Order: sequence, then C-alpha cells, then structure tokens
Amino acid sequence: MFRETSTTTSAGSEVRAFAPTREIHAEAGGSPNLLILGASGHVAQAFLRRLKPIRGYWKSLVCVDQQDGLLHNRQLTPQKLHYDFIRRRFDFPDDTAEYHRLLRRHRINVVLDLTDLDTLPIFAASRGGTPQSTNESESTMKTITKTRLVYITEPDLKRLRTLLEGLEDSREDLRALRSELENARVVLPADVPPDVITMNSKARLRDLDADEEMTFTLVFPGNADIEHDKISVVAPIGTAMLGQRVGDEFSWNVPAGSVRLRVEKVLYQPEAAGHLHL
Repeated sequence: MFRETSTTTSAGSEVRAFAPTREIHAEAGGSPNLLILGASGHVAQAFLRRLKPIRGYWKSLVCVDQQDGLLHNRQLTPQKLHYDFIRRRFDFPDDTAEYHRLLRRHRINVVLDLTDLDTLPIFAASRGGTPQSTNESESTMKTITKTRLVYITEPDLKRLRTLLEGLEDSREDLRALRSELENARVVLPADVPPDVITMNSKARLRDLDADEEMTFTLVFPGNADIEHDKISVVAPIGTAMLGQRVGDEFSWNVPAGSVRLRVEKVLYQPEAAGHLHL
C-alpha cells in the first residue's frame, strides 16, 4: 500500500517519505483518500511527518483519535498538513457500522490503523475494511538498535525483570532488552553517567530524516501518557531508548518504514538529579 520515495525539502536536504503504490492509485482512479486511526500516537505522528513532504500524493486525509495530541503538534497542524480530524475511538466489533459509514462518507481507499500502537504493536493497515489484528508484531513494529551497555540501578533492574516476566517473548526488541538486562551494569545512582537515558529520564531526540525534534520521558507502563509524551519502556520506541547515550543513533521501524533517531540531549535524569524515589 505504501512505497518509499524521496523528496527534497525547501532547504535542499533529501528526506524519505511514503507514497501510495501505483496499484492503489489505479484502484482509486486517481489520488486515493487515506484514513489514519490512532492519529495522535507517536507512531502515527512519525508516519505523518514522512507523509508531509508528499502530501499531494493523497487526495484527502482523515485522522481519527480519541485524544487530540496531533492538533498540538505545531509541525502537523491541519493547516499545514490539510487533514480533517475526528475526535473519537472505534471499538470493534461494536462500532463496525459507524466505522463503515465513516469510510463511505469520506470515500476512504486506504486505512492505516495505528490505534494503541505505542504500547500494543498488533495492528496492520487494511484497505477500507474493518481493521484486523495480526500476530506479525515482529515484522510490523521492530526496533533496530546496536548492542548497548545498559547502566541500571538495582531497584529499576528488579522492576524491569518483573515486568518482562509477564510479557510474551514475541517481539525482537523485548528479547533484546531481556538479554541486555542480563548483561547490564548494575551501579549505584551516583555512578550512572549523566548522558544515559535511564528509567524516568526525559530526552530530546532528533528525527534524522524529517530533521525534527521530539521530547519523550521514559516511564514504566503504569505511568505512560501519550498526551504528555511519557513513553512506556515496553513500547518499541521505549525499549530502544533505554540505555542510549547522547550522540547515539538508532532506528525504530513503524508499519510504513524506518524512523532514524539520534539522542540530542538528556534533559532530566533522576540519578543525576538525586531523585531516587521515582
């Protein structure tokens, strides 16, 4: 449904973007209409940043989410990206009839369902039908990162091990995290380097393709809050962030392609700040 292409920005830099395939164009009889579910999530916003340079490939764009975080992204406002935003969530199968009415009303050709993909990478794109769950989480959402040394305190190590014991071993990034924790360097809080992303750290990352910055706080699942950029450590991007240092680059694969990120700055680290109660 999507093909990777490249375009040149007004500043002269080349960025990767995602356009509809020729088959989709043919089926739609021209530029297709795209619906994105879960549009305020970080995965969706990463996809939209890549869609932005080639917005003209799509006729209309409809974004749906029960949260309005997308509207607060100054780089992805409706005025800049030309989309309709609908604030609601579809729960299937109860909302199937209303969902189909939405598809007909906007003449949708392609649906990209990214609902809950920040924490549960189990949905795939579908062409106008009811979104279907898939077990291909390893292929639809995989984090690629170099082996890294994880500095961690004893309390955080215990919490993470307990957390991972309750999760299925179906994702490559979670398996890698388990392995890294087995080889982690357990240190006293005072011995954690200040430029390392640890639990409850706040870090500024740069999207190397879109040349845009984003700020996330890495938290345990119970404290995750997409609206306030608090990312669960068991979300694919959270798993990748843990242990990265300023200057490190890593890739985060979303259903429509790879997002390359670099750690620009650790804005807050509890160990460096002496906040040991978190």
